[in-house]
Parts: sequence; C-alpha cells; structure tokens
Amino acid sequence: MPVSIAAIKITQKQANVNDEAYHAILMEIAGATSSKELTPVQRVAVYARLKEIEKQTATPLVRKLFGLFYHTTHRQPVKNPTAWLIGFIQKANKLPDPPKSINAVAPAHLQKAIEALKMRH
Repeated sequence: MPVSIAAIKITQKQANVNDEAYHAILMEIAGATSSKELTPVQRVAVYARLKEIEKQTATPLVRKLFGLFYHTTHRQPVKNPTAWLIGFIQKANKLPDPPKSINAVAPAHLQKAIEALKMRH
C-alpha cells in the first residue's frame, strides 16, 4: 500500500518525533536526508517505524525516552529501537529481567533510563 509524504509527516507529529529524530530515522532506514528522496518502499518503512514509535509512546516519559534515544544514537543505526531501549532500561536500573514492554516499565525506572541516556550525550 503506498504511503504519502503527508501521511508520514502527520504520523511524525502524532508520534511526537522532533525533526532531528525524524531525520535520524530517514538516514537509518534509507540513507536519506529528506522524505522527498524516499522510494515508495522506503516511505512504507519510515511510516511503519513512526507508527511503532507512536504505539510505544503512550506516556510523556516514554516519548521523552524515545526522543533521547534518537537524539543520542543517530550515529549508530539500531535495527530495533524498542528492543534496544528495553535492554538499556534493564541495564540502567540493574533489573534481573528485561521488561515485557516499555509501557509496562515503572515511571521511576523510565526516569533513571532517561538520565542515563542524557549522560551518553
């Protein structure tokens, strides 16, 4: 199914992804600096990534965590940001097991992961 640039930009706003993070996603997925450079297949991939972020970013703390993730890791492409962040949350909080989902993480653990990501920048 084709995806328009307008649909991508609307989803970017709905997912609360800032322009810097958006450009990092474009670069990671397509090696592009603008949505105008995307092929139809790449548009679908970018749209799917933004929808994934939108789905995962139910709370302000989770949105902040994703925003910092894209801000601090834009030079190191990550294939599965959600899995990476779950592992990062586990390490930052010294949890014995990884959380089942980011939305299931306690606010205090999210805040500690946010602070740890800030230190990486």
